[in-house]
Amino acid sequence: MRGIFLGTQAEIYWFMQGMPLFFPEKHAQFVSLIPEDERGDLLGAYMKRLFGDDPVVSLRAAQAWSRYEANCLHLLPRREVTRMFSAACVALGVGRLGAHYFCNKMFLTEGQLIDNMDRIAHLPAVIIQGRYDVLCPPRTAWQLRQAWPNASFQVVDDAGHAACEPGISSALVAATERFKLTHTL
Repeated sequence: MRGIFLGTQAEIYWFMQGMPLFFPEKHAQFVSLIPEDERGDLLGAYMKRLFGDDPVVSLRAAQAWSRYEANCLHLLPRREVTRMFSAACVALGVGRLGAHYFCNKMFLTEGQLIDNMDRIAHLPAVIIQGRYDVLCPPRTAWQLRQAWPNASFQVVDDAGHAACEPGISSALVAATERFKLTHTL
């Protein structure tokens, strides 16, 4: 697995308010859609627009959300990904799904995934993490690794979040091949 997101409030806060430490200009674009008097509850403001009755407003909000995510996916900027994420069919899915899950706290109680690791801790796993993954910072993957003793942990030093980053995709293929050949990870 890669790009670990455990659904904690800290991770949701990071996405909504923390990523401007690395992408201040992209966050400013993300926030610019929302009037200043609503920015105290950015997620609520986006939910209102993403699921409102006006399809033009919904699409504009979805595209802003989706572009923000696309702009933070890779180690190096990829304009073609941002264009793809701006397409209505992609943007509506990315924006609405992300906001819906965030608003509903990922349908998890705080810490639920780590707290229940004993259920799967006996299983082998490979955790592959981009060193410069801003969407899902490496700390979260490391927390999962600490709770999952049978998991191996591999950091790809020249990668961000996207599975299509060359180092991430190579590591995923290598882990899959190892499992295919040895039935172990």
